[in-house]
Amino acid sequence: MALLSKRAVSDRSTYWQLAVIYMLSAMGAYQISSIPIQWIGSALAVFFMLVSLFDNREYHRVYLYPIFLILLVFLFSIAGWIRWAQVIDFQYLHAVGSSTSYLTFIFLRYFQFIAFISVYLVSIQFLELNGFEKLAQLLMVCGVLVSIYAIYVYVAQMLGLWELPRNRMGTGGGDQAVVFTYAFHRAIGPFREPSHLAQWLIIPLFMTFVKRSYWYTAARLLIVSTVLITGSLTGILAIGIGYTLSLFTTLSIRKALIRLLGFAGILLVATAVFTELASLNPWGSVDVWGVIIDRMSPIIFGGGLMESNRAYVYEFVSKNPFPVIGYGLGNGNILFGESQGIGLMGSFLSLPVNMLYALGYIGVVVIVVFLLTPLFVLSRYRTRDPRYLYALLAAYIGWLVVYSVLSEELSISFAILYATCIYYFVMKKKLRNIRCAPTKIEQRFSL
Repeated sequence: MALLSKRAVSDRSTYWQLAVIYMLSAMGAYQISSIPIQWIGSALAVFFMLVSLFDNREYHRVYLYPIFLILLVFLFSIAGWIRWAQVIDFQYLHAVGSSTSYLTFIFLRYFQFIAFISVYLVSIQFLELNGFEKLAQLLMVCGVLVSIYAIYVYVAQMLGLWELPRNRMGTGGGDQAVVFTYAFHRAIGPFREPSHLAQWLIIPLFMTFVKRSYWYTAARLLIVSTVLITGSLTGILAIGIGYTLSLFTTLSIRKALIRLLGFAGILLVATAVFTELASLNPWGSVDVWGVIIDRMSPIIFGGGLMESNRAYVYEFVSKNPFPVIGYGLGNGNILFGESQGIGLMGSFLSLPVNMLYALGYIGVVVIVVFLLTPLFVLSRYRTRDPRYLYALLAAYIGWLVVYSVLSEELSISFAILYATCIYYFVMKKKLRNIRCAPTKIEQRFSL
């Protein structure tokens, strides 16, 4: 058997590195010897990133721009931490019910940023060696595997079948909840919350749009069905808003409406799948859209988010103004948890709110620039085939919705998506500068 070239070995290595990192990021419900598996995936990302740096890999200067912004975030956060540590004893206020010490809790908040940078660089390396279509295929396959397991767990919990023991603390403290105060049983998969499963599936879902085939369509149907049975209002709205805005931004009105009608067909079939699965629980509702409308009505026609299950967050915000210089990463969560008297760390369920307390008004400007950069990239550089563009734009807008009302930290999934958007910018510049046969260039840089 012929020996594999160094290039082929490198291609395979980066493929499996990213696959392992991404799949471990989905194992939110489990831990090994008190260490959450998600954190093991983050640690592996840092390791793989260091290996690639010692391998003397050169990165295009544009790739380093987001890292520069993250380093500014570090500086603003540390400055705020030093400033407020002299006034507030955060270690004393640290929740007694927390699973870690104060210093460990703070370290993990900063480590999350390090992990984000690491996954970003590993993703860039993957894209340089394998191209975007390979990445889209990998993310889609991972999404299919997680969706299949989520549906199995959904059925297993109703029929009393075996599932992997959930050995990580639940988000509300104590054991993880698998029964929810909702109109129907909700899919939770390998996560601790149904909404976490829904947000994780956003990127795999939109990766199914980059290629026209029966397999990609089937994967789309499976993932949409799984998102519906999570019952996550934020997840469903993020997908709907992201897809609609991306279509009307990148396509003509006629083509956008045709694509929306096609997606409506997928939703109809996914609704039928949900109805069949939900009917296994005779005490639950099988009207997913009726439940969603009931939840949205008070928000739209009532008091906005103050009428949602996020009201307690905004009550805290109304009584505790954002500091000009932030409290530092993690300290705002401690103050929030202490004010709620829950004996746990508080979660703002919003990246902007969390960053405003962590960085203050000055530092949050850096985060805003960081988040808006890919939108500038995607709006400025387009291809003749817009499938890549609207898939990336839909996923990115969807994640901005998630960061508004559901997630408060930069995630591994978002690092992969962010890297892909920046890669799109660099590849377009390369395509303009390289003088070679167009077909070969387009095959090599498949964006």
